[in-house]
Amino acid sequence: MKQIVKVAAPLIFIAVLFYFPLSSIFVRGFSLESFSYLARPSALGTIWFTLWQAAFSTLLAVAVGTVFAYLLYRKSFAGQRFLRSVLTIPFVLPVIVIAIAFSTFQIRNTSSNSIALIIAAHVFIDASITTRTLGSAWLSLGTELEDAAALDGAGRFKTFWSVTAPTLGTTFAAAAALTFAYTVSSFGVVLLVGGGVLNSIETSIYQQVFTYLNLSQATTLGLVQICITAVTFWVISRVSNQHLELGAVNQTSVQRIDKRDLPVVLGGIALAVCYVLPIWNVLARAFSLNFDLFGLDYGPLLNSLRNSLLVVFACAGLGLWVSHTLARSKTTWLLRALEFSYLLPLGISSVLLGLGYLLAFSSGPLPLRSSWLVVPIAETLLALPLVVRICMSALRSIDPELLEAAQLDGATGFVSFRFIELPLTMASVKVALGFAAIIAVGDFGASSFLVFADQETVSMQLYRLFSHPGIENYSSALTLSAVLIALTVLVLGVTSFPSSGLRIRR
Repeated sequence: MKQIVKVAAPLIFIAVLFYFPLSSIFVRGFSLESFSYLARPSALGTIWFTLWQAAFSTLLAVAVGTVFAYLLYRKSFAGQRFLRSVLTIPFVLPVIVIAIAFSTFQIRNTSSNSIALIIAAHVFIDASITTRTLGSAWLSLGTELEDAAALDGAGRFKTFWSVTAPTLGTTFAAAAALTFAYTVSSFGVVLLVGGGVLNSIETSIYQQVFTYLNLSQATTLGLVQICITAVTFWVISRVSNQHLELGAVNQTSVQRIDKRDLPVVLGGIALAVCYVLPIWNVLARAFSLNFDLFGLDYGPLLNSLRNSLLVVFACAGLGLWVSHTLARSKTTWLLRALEFSYLLPLGISSVLLGLGYLLAFSSGPLPLRSSWLVVPIAETLLALPLVVRICMSALRSIDPELLEAAQLDGATGFVSFRFIELPLTMASVKVALGFAAIIAVGDFGASSFLVFADQETVSMQLYRLFSHPGIENYSSALTLSAVLIALTVLVLGVTSFPSSGLRIRR
């Protein structure tokens, strides 16, 4: 009975606060009128743009990530671990800051220029997925196959295409599918860089709700987005059992860079420069204009930090509860249901969650929409699956013999967790909670649907400043972006940098 309660409580929590809002989209999205909307050229064009730009962005992100994976994981040089951690920054920066960074390169407001910048921004954000996924798998290969190919006279490029790439085929597929899942649900980048001319499914949902007040068409597009995400994650589950995780990467024996790596090194340096430019451009423009930290309105930032603190506490309690239950309990259908329930939200965008909350909690027995707590609750649901995944994997990596020895010495479950498991996994827990804090501060999708009155978050403040004309608003947006960049680096420095960043466990 105790085991059932331990599993049932978090299942009820996720069912009420995640699956019930999503079911509201399904209920409102299924109608003849709604599906007739999908036959319109405008809707078909939106879906097509979402799919093809995501596919092209994925292709480029995988290519860039492969170069970084080779240099940062397959070769050895000074500062390697630090650069691995630095590569995490674009993936966790608030997306609104990245959108502003790339919009600063917009010389002419044309559709082709905007498309190029949107794709570049997606590569900037998501190339680290391939780097971490492929790099970790590449480390586990050893050097025997490549050494044998070299003895047969194969060069580096031919060895990669003939030996390495086929061996890592499922890893490439998993990285590509995961990158596509994140790119196809892009919201902030398309909204700001697209300027309202280019629309993805996510930005169209936003427009249907707040511009045209058409919830029916918004929910129909939300249903399409859910179907695309579900198919993508089904592909991921079929091609690989890998998943993103945070923690130390097991460093095996790798060779140092030599002259045969010069083309890849030069390409990596060029890509690294391209990676630095967007952030450098924001900081340079912020300081060249009226960089006034004291003239900013810090109310929205304080709201975001307050929400972030609540999210961290909620994720610490519930995340450790769920992850420990999954890591230590015997496998049953109930535990499998719990694991699946807490991992599926990884593929659902914040826009869909915000829309679901708008539909489900505006009235009725649980009118969360009228409370400021709705924003940190939604952000907790966005961060919690990642926290569960990180902590669960860290707990499962503990030697079972150590726990058995503690049990033989009379240690209860709580004592074992408090004095053995928690200290051993504290590094991963810190990283998980650090990422939860960053997710909460940087959330833009859910906040755009749920924020009201004086509860404006820093992401919404940035969007308001950037979308309104005037040099003063533009300067404030850049200054605030610089503050968020510094805050993100600070959080990563406290949590992630002592380890080597993201990793993929098989």
